[in-house]
Amino acid sequence: MLLEGVNDIGFPGAKLGEGYLADPADVRTPEDLVDAYRQSISRAHARGVKMIGATITPFEDVVIPGYYSESKEAVRQAVNKWIRTSGAFDGVIDFDAVLRAIRIIPADCCRGPHRQTIFILTMLAIRPCPMQSISLFSSKTACSPGSVK
Repeated sequence: MLLEGVNDIGFPGAKLGEGYLADPADVRTPEDLVDAYRQSISRAHARGVKMIGATITPFEDVVIPGYYSESKEAVRQAVNKWIRTSGAFDGVIDFDAVLRAIRIIPADCCRGPHRQTIFILTMLAIRPCPMQSISLFSSKTACSPGSVK
């Protein structure tokens, strides 16, 4: 599963103490991230490995100054649209939609870009693949009833 991109979007221009997490000039475009995804998908497929794409989760509540902005949100939305609609992945898990639809993680809990780790662990603990029933997976679903043991 490819769940990457949140820090690529958020780090440029974000300040931690007196320093930047990444140079403000290193802003990533949707095309930058899509190119990286395509490269990863190509490498996986060349080795016979299926690649499941995961949408980038919301990060507007990150408390690091400069991590979130409307322009960064626009990049996240554009990348997520590509993940959902490109057909490049063998399946898609829409964590963005899951978090927005059911709000498993309260806004004041686990703030930051890595709350998706807790979400993934939560999803792995639920059997069998319950989210499929509310159509949050693509038609090329990553799991089907009974596939999670």
